Amino acid sequence: MTEVILPLSIVVVTHDRSELLKRALLSILSCTSDNYEIILCADDTSQETFEIAKHYLRTQDTFLRIPSMRGPAESRNIGAKFARGKWITFLDDDDTFSKGHISKI
Repeated sequence: MTEVILPLSIVVVTHDRSELLKRALLSILSCTSDNYEIILCADDTSQETFEIAKHYLRTQDTFLRIPSMRGPAESRNIGAKFARGKWITFLDDDDTFSKGHISKI
């Protein structure tokens, strides 16, 4: 079986901020391009984060629950290790992408 290489991996990091996470994921999903994967790294164990991930992540996306992390930098590094894209970009849970952001990268 051949592994699919996507053009872009988007590593999203979050920590107990489900409403901000939902907004961030919706901003990615509303982009005009869909040739990317999302790698969600949650440095928490909240049920709300799990429900957001279950509802908004697609089959090609990855959810990593890593509550033992010591901050967003370590979470980003782990997310990058799981990336299958040729390029990697990062998005914190309190940030958003504009509709054309992915196609412009």
